[in-house]
Amino acid sequence: MAIRGRLRRFVTSRFGAIFAGGVAMMIFWFVLIGLLGMHGGDTGRVLFNMTLAHLAGGRASGIAIGRSAGLSVPMLIFAASYIDVTIVLTCFPVIVSGYRMLVRLGVFGELVKEALRSADESKGKVSKYGIVGLFLFVVFPFYMTGPLVGSLIAYFLGWNLAVSLVVVNAATIAAIVAWTFLFNEVYGWFEGFGGIFGKLIPALVVTAIIAGAVVTRVRAYVKSRAAAAPGGAGGASAGAPKAPPEPEPNGKDGEGTTSG
Repeated sequence: MAIRGRLRRFVTSRFGAIFAGGVAMMIFWFVLIGLLGMHGGDTGRVLFNMTLAHLAGGRASGIAIGRSAGLSVPMLIFAASYIDVTIVLTCFPVIVSGYRMLVRLGVFGELVKEALRSADESKGKVSKYGIVGLFLFVVFPFYMTGPLVGSLIAYFLGWNLAVSLVVVNAATIAAIVAWTFLFNEVYGWFEGFGGIFGKLIPALVVTAIIAGAVVTRVRAYVKSRAAAAPGGAGGASAGAPKAPPEPEPNGKDGEGTTSG
């Protein structure tokens, strides 16, 4: 009954509506990939690989995969932005509504705890600069400073939910545009070598980006597990980030003011 009640609250809240939008975007994306796979040559396969790389290593990995496969700059920007926005709309409402259950789910639970810990530790810095601080936090391309954690920070601070999501997603798209053009220039410059070097060096660059992103995430995960273990650095409190406030049952969650 308790679980059923929580699900009912979630579905009828604004978080449920956000999650439904994210799921709709996800379904559309995979249907599109499937249709392109049947009728669009290699485009569907490339977008699928780009999605997997994005999920595993972040936007840089996804863009690197897409560019190496020959996708155009507009397509790279659209695909990477779509994936990131979908991640925010599906994961953010689930995390803030079901934190206590999610943290028990093994590897995924550890990632949730790491995201919440990063948000809790960074909210003070972001709050000093309001919306600008949130925008810059999301644009900054390091581990656990992306759109999902940015959304959690805004929620921790009690900022207006709609405004926060607009800012977070706008910053995400801005970062993707900048990264795409930069990587496209670098990749094109290496291709200019021609011959074996013109093919080998770009491939090595893509491999290095993906490997670096994955290694960074694995190291952060291992570090968080070590900190959470009994007797580990930081003790028990390091493994137990502050839980976000419970969504209001009346549907007015996230309606606070937005510092600017």
